[in-house]
Amino acid sequence: MRVYRYVDLSSLDNGNFLKELHDLKEKARIADRKARIAEGDSGDDKKVFRMYEHAFNQSVKLHQYISKHAAFAAGLRRKLRIYNVLSALGWLVGVVSGVHALWAAFGERVMAFLTSF
Repeated sequence: MRVYRYVDLSSLDNGNFLKELHDLKEKARIADRKARIAEGDSGDDKKVFRMYEHAFNQSVKLHQYISKHAAFAAGLRRKLRIYNVLSALGWLVGVVSGVHALWAAFGERVMAFLTSF
């Protein structure tokens, strides 16, 4: 998901996002695995259907949890982009002012040296 690219996911949901995401993913994976095993072992179609239904519901919970936090992650990504632009501008201003200060201090000497040839 491109929404989460360059976003520190540990900052979502007061630091609980990754833990909860991992827990929901594990629950969905385990439920799916149990349903697949039951399908091969059991002849009871209703039981297998209920197990697959439970696995599907776990996957839906996982999807809803991710969707719920997508807008906030997009906001964090926007803030990160603004921060990076401001950092680059600050760096550029520092370099330009440093060059200007050096030229003011040593410009006459440099020009005299260059014109002496």
